[in-house]
Order: sequence, then C-alpha cells, then structure tokens
Amino acid sequence: MLLRVCRKLMGSRIIPLSVSLAHHCSGDLAQIKSLFGCDVQFGDYSDGLTFDAAVLGLPVIGIDPFLTELLSDFASKPSPRVCRPWTLVENTISPLLPHGEASADNVAHRLGVSERTFARRLAAQGTAFGLILDGLRHELTITCMQDGLQASRIAWLLGFHQSSSFTHACKR
Repeated sequence: MLLRVCRKLMGSRIIPLSVSLAHHCSGDLAQIKSLFGCDVQFGDYSDGLTFDAAVLGLPVIGIDPFLTELLSDFASKPSPRVCRPWTLVENTISPLLPHGEASADNVAHRLGVSERTFARRLAAQGTAFGLILDGLRHELTITCMQDGLQASRIAWLLGFHQSSSFTHACKR
C-alpha cells in the first residue's frame, strides 16, 4: 500500500531498491516481484522498502498544502510503538494465540529453528520468549479493552484457557 501511495504521489512507477517483509511467502513469487519491480526478501525481522536517494528529489504532483501540514505534524510526533527486532516472532505468535498454541517450541518450529537456537537468538537480542509473549498480550489486551471487548472474549483471543489465568496475568 505504501508503494502504491508513493507511486500515486510521484506520478510515476518508482521502483524500490529492495523490499523486506516479516511474513513468509505464501503466494506466487513472480507476481510479487512484478508488483514491486525488484527482489523481495521474506521472513525478515520487519517490513521495509529501500529507495534510491534520487527518489527523494522527485516532485510530488498535485500537492495539497493542508494535507502536507497535517502529515508533517503527524510524522514529527514520536511513534508510540517502536519497531523491535523480534517483530517476526510477534507475527508468528499472533495467529497461535486464540488456539492456545503460542509456545516457544511451536514458534521455533514455525520459524524453522530448534527451540534452543531460538532461545539463544532471543537472548542475543536481550529478550526471551516469555517476555515477548507477555508484552504482545499486554498490547493486545489494551487494544481489545479500548475496542470494548468483554474480558472473557479477550482471554480466549489471547490464548488463556481460563478467565482466572487472564485475570492473574492482568494483575502482573
């Protein structure tokens, strides 16, 4: 979507130098490469587009001064969520939560590494699976509560087998 917006704003089919995506390839690689116009790296730690510096010099067509001011204000504010190197782990955990399958061994298997290698790589980044899982559940709990979901539904969505386990985790 970001690339489509950039192409629309520039009025040309700009092509990134590289594209990295946190998820794994699940479609036709040739079609994906054709869409971006370059090679795409899957299974990276985060999503990203890299452009040639010359792209920064391209004029923006149909510029809207009001929108420019609004977006400039938005872009100058600090982001509430910092991009972390373990985004791939969070992306792997998320679909497993409602099924109660978010365990270190299951996530490691899905990432194609042994549980011990997985633990070592997380330790090298200064974290552990339990900390990532708790942090992700915390963020999702806040989002779900802001959306007005009932505690029992949130507990199920986050993979807690009993509401009391969810309550205990919230107290922590």
